[in-house]
Amino acid sequence: MKQKFRIKIAIIYFVIVGVIIGSYFIAFKAIYMSHELKVMGEESVNTLQTMKTVTLAIIETANNYSKILLADEDIQEVLKSGDIYSNVPGQFKVAKKIYGILQFANEINGVYLIDQKDQIYSVGAREDLVGKLTNKEWDGINPLLRRMEIIFYR
Repeated sequence: MKQKFRIKIAIIYFVIVGVIIGSYFIAFKAIYMSHELKVMGEESVNTLQTMKTVTLAIIETANNYSKILLADEDIQEVLKSGDIYSNVPGQFKVAKKIYGILQFANEINGVYLIDQKDQIYSVGAREDLVGKLTNKEWDGINPLLRRMEIIFYR
């Protein structure tokens, strides 16, 4: 009888120890998971912020280079003429100026100039724009901005 009582006490002891260890494990797992989710959320936000900052920096760089290009007298002269392809010497001047500027812009590989006749003149790396710029995409855009649009691409 004493031995049965000792066995019962030992079994109850191991059950209590098992319940305590199990509850500690469950509590630890819940706390750890909530902490991990919080850390992952913060890292995701930081990653998105970094991507936003880099994207804005690239856009700002392109914007600054477009201002430099538009401030150039030779480029203004060619754009004001309304027909890039009718002015071959102007094309060479524009290409030379743009290539000179692109040497210092690692983020920009090429430039598209679109004249008043919707002719696309590209300098630098080339990408097929056929079908990408349609008149429907230009609808609603200020005609003055449309005529002097400079598209940078990477």
